[in-house]
Order: sequence, then structure tokens, then C-alpha cells
Amino acid sequence: MTDAVAPKLKPMILVYCREGFEAEAGQELAAMVVQVLGLQRQPLPVTVANSAFAMLPLASTNELMALRRKLPVKSLVFARQLAFGFGPLDLGDARDRAAPIAAAALESIFPAAGIQYNRLVVTYPDNNDGKELTRFSKLVHPALTKALGKAGMLTKNGAKGLPTFNVFFFDRAKQAMLTWIDPGNSSPWIDGVARLKLPPSAPSRSTLKLEEAFHIFMTKGQRDHLLRPGLTAVDLGASPGGWTWQLIQREMFVTAVDNGKMDDALMATGMVNHLSVDAFHYRPKSPVDWLICDVVEQPSRVAKLVAHWIGEGLCKNAMVNLKLPMKQRRDEVLRCLDIIGAANDQWYLAARQLYHDRREVTVFASSNMD
Repeated sequence: MTDAVAPKLKPMILVYCREGFEAEAGQELAAMVVQVLGLQRQPLPVTVANSAFAMLPLASTNELMALRRKLPVKSLVFARQLAFGFGPLDLGDARDRAAPIAAAALESIFPAAGIQYNRLVVTYPDNNDGKELTRFSKLVHPALTKALGKAGMLTKNGAKGLPTFNVFFFDRAKQAMLTWIDPGNSSPWIDGVARLKLPPSAPSRSTLKLEEAFHIFMTKGQRDHLLRPGLTAVDLGASPGGWTWQLIQREMFVTAVDNGKMDDALMATGMVNHLSVDAFHYRPKSPVDWLICDVVEQPSRVAKLVAHWIGEGLCKNAMVNLKLPMKQRRDEVLRCLDIIGAANDQWYLAARQLYHDRREVTVFASSNMD
């Protein structure tokens, strides 16, 4: 391993995030790096408002490789995707992007990481500027694949288990980050964007939040176990039934709590019991397998409600959305996680701002994650 990198390229961590949440993503990343490495200094994240990503420069390649082993993406709330590498590489207005990228990669990432990659992906921010790079990324991909393959950085058969080489373009493709994305420590979607289709029979688009959450927080095996047919659930703030729909598709029995009307097709399944009562006062007569909640209310109040359910043993698993305030959003998330976590410190607890969330964070809590 060596700290010798291409000129002006620094070891960095790159995280993708929702547009407008760059500061939270950067602050969270810096705090986690300090904790993981036990640093005395405070690293400064690089963020640009509405850029949809954040970068954290590191002091050395040794730090980068240590974080690769010790920094789990599941520990981050505001990051959609986590990548390690070097940058930024200034490309200016050069027409040929492939040659300087391949040269920089050979001088930095390949010797630093000492690994091969199973494939190349070209990504960009999830904002209006990034969407303009869609066609460009498709054009530059073949030339980059050829150059990196010739240099021996890409395997010919796309071997499983190897990291993905990721060229992240930004600033209208005038700059790039040269990174890798590790299998097992990354989003299921290479750019962190869950491209889920809205089922025609779903009552609302909010159903996609819960579907994405199931994929983010649980493995397939865990989903098969925790979402198996015949389980019971309570949906607080259920109307019109977007989250209930997800559970009904898995043949679970749902008590939908909301003063609003439920979708007629959902009610016709015979698997939904609709109660027109206040979500904050309802309690089940006996414990249920799941509590799900997408109530529009102050996040701390929702957190206290979930904590009560967990503390009283009213549910075995919970999935809840927290609607974030305009300011001090990261502080509010940490406060809510403390409230929920204090209810039972033996429960597994995780949070993420999902692609289908807006100014929200989804929290998953479970007593069954062994």
C-alpha cells in the first residue's frame, strides 16, 4: 500500500444524498470517521448546496483503507450510497475524458487499493445538473471500460465479490471522483436511487417508501422471516392505505388506524380492520408482530409513541417515518433515535433517509434481527 497518488488527487469518501441535505450528510460522515478512527482532529466535509453529494478528504490512504473495513453504510442516516476513492480530478473542457481518468486511476486507486474490479459504472448526482449527464455517461462508458480493461483493472468475467469501479462526474462533467463501491457495504442500487415501479393497485405513492425500506433494512432472508404470511400488524395513520397495501401483498393481517377513508379494494380483501380512532391513543388488545407508522406529526412525538409501543411490548418490529423540521434536522434525528433506543436497548435500531422519503427519515426497530 502506498500514499503516492496522482497529482492533486486526495483520498476521500464520497456519499450520495438527497438534494438539500448535503450539510447533514457531510456532518454525519465526519462525525462517524472521527468515531471509527479515534481521531483527535475534526475532518472538514466538502459540500455544495443542492449538489446531492458530500465529500470528506482524508489525511492518508491508510485512513481510507481502514475506513473501508470499519465504516458501514448502515451506520449512516443521510447517505444513500457510500464510495471510497480519490479526487477530485479536474477534467476541464477536455473532449477526451477517458484518457485522463484511466491514467489517474492507474496512478491512484489501483496501486492504493491493490484490487481488481468486477465492472465499471459511471454515476452522477441525483439533481437537475446530474440528469443532464445521462447521455454523456452512456457515451463515455465504453471508452473508459476499454482503457481500464486494457490496464488490467477490470476482470473479464465480472467476478462476483469484487468491488465496482465507480467514476462519479459532477460540475457538468468537468470534475470526477474515482472511487470503488464495495459489495456488502453499499446500497442495493448503485447510485442509491431505488427505481421501484408504483403498482397500479396501490392506493398511494407512499407504498414505495415501505417497499424501499424493506430492501434497505433487511436481507432477503430476513424479509422472508419477518414479513411472512399470517403475521399481524397495526398501521397508524393508514389512510388511504399505501403502507397497509405492502403488508396485504405479503398476506399479513392489518389493523388500519386512521380517521380518514381506506381504499375500497384493500377493505374488500377481508384482511384489513379499519378503526376510525386517534393514532396516538390506540393500543392493541394483544401484542402484534409489526407497528408501521407514517403519521404527519412532530418527530419527537412520533418517536415517543413508538418508544411506548416497544417499551410496553406491544410489537416485535416497527417501521416509522419521522417528518423533519426545517432546521437542525440531524440533531432532531439523533434525539428521536435516542428516545426510541432508550425504550429497549436490546432492540436493533437503524435509520435512513430513503430515496422515496422527502424531508423525512425512516426508522426501523426490531427484536428479531439475530
